[in-house]
Amino acid sequence: MMMQDIENKEDEGKAMDGMFLVGVCVAPQVQMTRIQHSDLLYPGKWKSYSDFCEGQFLQNDKVRGALGEFLPTIRGGPHQRFPSLQEVCLGLEAPRFPIICLKHVTTLENFRNIVNEGAIRGAHRTFLLQGSPVDLPVSCWSPHFPLPEVESFKNKRYSEFIQRLEDCGATYAHLSPEEKGDLRDMLAISPALRPDSRYGNFQFTFRLEELLGSYSQQHCGGQEPVLRVLGTEAHKLEVVYWVLIHSPSSSEFHHLPRVDSVWPRSRAGNLMWGPESTTDLYTWFIDPSSGRLGKYPWDCEPQKMYAGSRWNNVVFAFHLPEGRTLYLGRDPLLGGVEACETAKSLWGDGHRILRHPVDEYIPQEHAKYIIYGERAKASH
Repeated sequence: MMMQDIENKEDEGKAMDGMFLVGVCVAPQVQMTRIQHSDLLYPGKWKSYSDFCEGQFLQNDKVRGALGEFLPTIRGGPHQRFPSLQEVCLGLEAPRFPIICLKHVTTLENFRNIVNEGAIRGAHRTFLLQGSPVDLPVSCWSPHFPLPEVESFKNKRYSEFIQRLEDCGATYAHLSPEEKGDLRDMLAISPALRPDSRYGNFQFTFRLEELLGSYSQQHCGGQEPVLRVLGTEAHKLEVVYWVLIHSPSSSEFHHLPRVDSVWPRSRAGNLMWGPESTTDLYTWFIDPSSGRLGKYPWDCEPQKMYAGSRWNNVVFAFHLPEGRTLYLGRDPLLGGVEACETAKSLWGDGHRILRHPVDEYIPQEHAKYIIYGERAKASH
């Protein structure tokens, strides 16, 4: 077994800092460093930026503090008696998801390369190591949560949200059943929980334990891989918590904390993730004077809906030194891939949120047909 059964540390985690149930104890003042990336849409031409804190998982308020940002509030005047919707959502209990499976989503060209090789190659990403920008070849995977788990979380979060609305005196009885459903979905609409993707139409899904086992045999000489806290990365609308997976013989990462020192497991040995924010934009608002719940119009300034709404994501980065791959086999890869929809933005211009040129995305039905064809070829 790659993951040992250990006692759950939920009670201990309540008194500690960090994005997980048990988190890194961070200093009151933290710093994030601006790093530059090559833009995926226009390699070598445009650059993108993010802010990075090495070796720590920071809570959202620590990220905002390090960046000099503040959660929007609209109280203070004699007619401003009600909190903002962002403030109401801030106090909601974080979900607790067991991380059992990981997904790797990619485009058609990369899908064909992966299937033909039976393996996944790393791509270079820029991180901070000991205070300096470093390009690491990594294969990136994020948690995959089954739809029933997500729906159960939505229902629980909506019930808690309604209770908090009632506690602050806001009114929502005028909403139709359809509007209440839209409000419920808004509370868990972040890309981390949605079945569509910004990264492509082909989603490979494997058990985390299976991936760690393959990595152990191919890159660790049969020893257990080491999982470390690489850091927290803040984008305009997203906070990413990076987990680095590497060989025990890789000495350049020894200064980073081990994940097991800050991240709880369930009694079954599964890592447990508790994202603070599961909303990537607020399409609803609370009227500051009446407390009546309303929805932003379509022509509203996007800044109002995005204010204070960075969603949380966690990424497992498998370190793959130059030229090396994570071999999984052609048949297991074809058995573990499925077609997914292309993510769309609120305004319908999906290219604004996609991570590759828009012409690399195809309809989901087309992707299903391609997967069917590859499986048919493999069976002959």
